[in-house]
Amino acid sequence: MNPKKTTSSSDTKKKPASKKAVRKSAKQNSAQKLKDLRSKLEMEFAEKEAAWAEKEDQLMRSLAEKENVLRRRERSMKLESSQRKGDLVLPLLGVLDDLERALVQEESGGESLREGVQLVHRRLQELMGDMGVEIIEAEGKSFDPHFHEALMQIPSEEEKGKIIQEIQRGYLLDGRLLRPSKVAVAGE
Repeated sequence: MNPKKTTSSSDTKKKPASKKAVRKSAKQNSAQKLKDLRSKLEMEFAEKEAAWAEKEDQLMRSLAEKENVLRRRERSMKLESSQRKGDLVLPLLGVLDDLERALVQEESGGESLREGVQLVHRRLQELMGDMGVEIIEAEGKSFDPHFHEALMQIPSEEEKGKIIQEIQRGYLLDGRLLRPSKVAVAGE
């Protein structure tokens, strides 16, 4: 017996989808792929942007650190230069003191000796000025422990704490105390 094949509706071949449905499905697939690609690209872009921002931050920090190192080095070099000048100038201050004492003396040494000493004194003061040495004015000023060293108090009618006598001059080097003025101040 030959059985006849019966076909049911489920066994029948599906009709091919219409062209319109195929296009719609292809569009949806393409749109989804584009959407996925766009999301992927946006994520990659955000990652790259974050990496660039981090690199930029690192570069800016590195640059700032280098600038700080240069500034510290420059300050250190200025301080070292000033200290070297101080080491050079400090011994010369004794010579300057001796010349000042010689000028005060009214001994008979002749006018030419006095003029010679005055010339050396003036030249040494100019040299000190060129090196950044400044005299600390003391006499008649109020006592300042940052610039003056009180050796004694002398009873006086002047205001208490006023400098009435400068015993030894004080000096600044580039605005920094090199040697305080040794002074006598008015007391009770």
